[in-house]
Amino acid sequence: MGSCRVLTGFLEGCFSYGDNSLWGSGDYSRLLLRASAHSAYVETVKVGGLPDADSLHRRIAMANKGFFHQAFLSLTDPCLDGLKREGVILMVDVTYEPFYGGSGSPYIHLYRPLRGCVGCFEYLTASILVGEKRFFIDAVPVHRLASKVELLEKVLSRVRALGVRVKAVLLDRGFASGEVIALLKRLRLRYLIHFPRNRRVKAILAEMGSSLYWKGLFTVK
Repeated sequence: MGSCRVLTGFLEGCFSYGDNSLWGSGDYSRLLLRASAHSAYVETVKVGGLPDADSLHRRIAMANKGFFHQAFLSLTDPCLDGLKREGVILMVDVTYEPFYGGSGSPYIHLYRPLRGCVGCFEYLTASILVGEKRFFIDAVPVHRLASKVELLEKVLSRVRALGVRVKAVLLDRGFASGEVIALLKRLRLRYLIHFPRNRRVKAILAEMGSSLYWKGLFTVK
C-alpha cells in the first residue's frame, strides 16, 4: 500500500483530470504496479476495473513532460536534507532501456542493448553512496542530440544548490571524455572515471603519474 500511495502522489503531480475523467491517479498507479509485479509491460495487463495501456499512453501524451521530472524530484530531494552536513559521494551512470516499438521519438537511440529491440531509451541516472547503501536521486532522459556534459552539470548544480556537499563523483565509461574532466576540474570536484582500455588512455595515465590520486583518479578496465 505504501508504494501505491507514493506512486499515486507522483502521478497527481504529472496528470490533470477533468470532471468527467473515468480514471484517476490511483487507478493508473495500480495498473503500473500490477505490471511491475509481473515484470511485464502495461500492454499485457488486462484486469477488470483498471484502465488499459491505451488510456495510460493517452494520459501521458496529454501531460506536460516537465512535470514528470519535477514530481520525481519532489520525492527525492527531501531525502538529501539529512546529508547536508556529512557530504556525499555522487554516482552518475548512463543506463539503457530497450525499445521494441516503431516510434520515431528523438529520445530513442540507435544502440541496441538486447537482441530484437530496435533501439533504446538512454537515461542519465544519479545516486548517492552512504556507507554501503546506494540511494537513487535522479534520472534524466537523454535526447539524441543532448550534451551529456551539460546534463551532468545540471545534475551536479542541482545537488549543490540543495546545500549538499559533494565529496567525490564516480562516473562510468559513458562519461569518459576530456569535456567531462574539464567540467569537474572547473567545479573543483574530485572524481573517479571508468575509462575504456586503449593505448592512448594508458599513455595519458602514464604521463600523469602520481597526480592521479583524487585530483581525479582514472581507472582503466
